Amino acid sequence: MMMHSPTEAGIALLVIGLVLMAVEAHIPSFGALGATGILAFIAGALIMYDPDTGSVLGLDPGIFAGVAIFGVIFIALIALVTTRAYRKKIETGAEGLIGSSAEVVEWSGRSGRIHVQGEIWKAESDTDLDLKKDDKVIVTKLRDLTLTVRAE
Repeated sequence: MMMHSPTEAGIALLVIGLVLMAVEAHIPSFGALGATGILAFIAGALIMYDPDTGSVLGLDPGIFAGVAIFGVIFIALIALVTTRAYRKKIETGAEGLIGSSAEVVEWSGRSGRIHVQGEIWKAESDTDLDLKKDDKVIVTKLRDLTLTVRAE
């Protein structure tokens, strides 16, 4: 079995840490990859710290501390932006139509046409509605290319 020096392990951890922090920017994991990367980077720097010279790889430990602090801030921002994006209400496609307010273009009995999000759609309701042009309705469902509505 081949023995590796602490320096090799430290360098490996530094590289793994940097790679994980970079991957977090491209594959959002809500901070999990980035946090692991920061921990690996710090562990690598600590393994390679030389108390006699007060340096890591002959460099000032402040450089490594700065990279770690920058990494923490960077990963926190990525996690924040990712979380906000996932919580944001869907505004496009079928999911974006459901719950939207629409305006009646023409209506007769249980069906007609409505204007919603800049487009005219075929619409129907589960009951007879006495709707006139410009009345407001709420979209409750999308089936094929027909919207189901209820009176506002």
